[in-house]
Amino acid sequence: MIDFGIGQPQLDQLPSDLLLKGANRLFVSPDNAYLNYGPGQGDPNLREALAGFLGPHYGFEVDPQTLFMTGGASQALHLIAATFAQAGDTVLVEDPTYFLAPQIFRDLGLKVVGVPIADMGLEPETLERAIQEHRPKLLYTIPIHQNPTGVTLPQERRETMIDICREHGVLVVADEVYQMLTYRGTPPPPLARQIASETVFSVSSFSKILAPGLRLGWIQASQKLLARLLRLGLLASGGGLNPLVGSLVHKLLISGDQDRYLSELKEIYDRKIDLMDRLLQDHLGKMVEYVKPVGGYFFWLKLNGALDADELEKVAATEAVGFRPGSKFSMSGRHRDFLRLSFAHYDESAITEGVVRLGKAVELLRSKIL
Repeated sequence: MIDFGIGQPQLDQLPSDLLLKGANRLFVSPDNAYLNYGPGQGDPNLREALAGFLGPHYGFEVDPQTLFMTGGASQALHLIAATFAQAGDTVLVEDPTYFLAPQIFRDLGLKVVGVPIADMGLEPETLERAIQEHRPKLLYTIPIHQNPTGVTLPQERRETMIDICREHGVLVVADEVYQMLTYRGTPPPPLARQIASETVFSVSSFSKILAPGLRLGWIQASQKLLARLLRLGLLASGGGLNPLVGSLVHKLLISGDQDRYLSELKEIYDRKIDLMDRLLQDHLGKMVEYVKPVGGYFFWLKLNGALDADELEKVAATEAVGFRPGSKFSMSGRHRDFLRLSFAHYDESAITEGVVRLGKAVELLRSKIL
């Protein structure tokens, strides 16, 4: 089975050699404070190094005091929702959205409501109507290389979105894990630039730019909002989150290894996009429509000819190829004629074979309908 639904890095691209070098530098150090409980906000040296790393990529200076280290982006979403909303409150999410995020909110007793997005992402009028109707506490958005659509929200809409949310007392939780995975062109600056509004949490992680198993991420927000998080009993009892791994990653940041690896990763993914694009044109042609991605992890395909992606998934399984159907990403069951393909998890030979199999599956489904 070649499963293009897997949104994870390719195993043999994960940088175990860099982590080993970092571990050697870490464990020979006479300072072993990383083996103890750490500061709730995260090690100051790590936050300073992370700020220095983010600045050139974000295009503005990052204050270490605005960074809060977490055990990955998913934990960050949980901590924010648990702190700034209560059971019964509403969270708005984009429709479609990253399909595993809503469950994080539902686990806390929150109501999740989808807001349809268009070709350029959230539309201000649609967002404002949803806020007026549902009175949410939080808006969860993926403003760049959106999962699953690949859409990047334009700068003007970003500013309008924040203005609307600030006016209505809604906190924006921006999932920006793909911000540094832009392969062509210059993206808008992250919503992290807007934290002075005291309306924005920017959430990101080392999962996509280093290794998911590290379980290390961060929240960037105003010190006023972070102060609420720092009062959590979790931190009072357990100290900072993941201090050992944080100290290991600190070594990769200050040595420049993280920056060099990120550059290599972007070149690899850019080549994979070109390959999958060519293969889709050759083997699916006019049976699908899509916008070629310039960042992130995914192709978002629209099936032509009234085909249903849920039905295609069943046929594709017989050809030993998988994907995620569009309905999985929708709060309303929409997008049944869409599917998401990840180019990140497989090497070029597997991508080639997988797209050939997918083309056969689409032809089989079409023949059944016709």
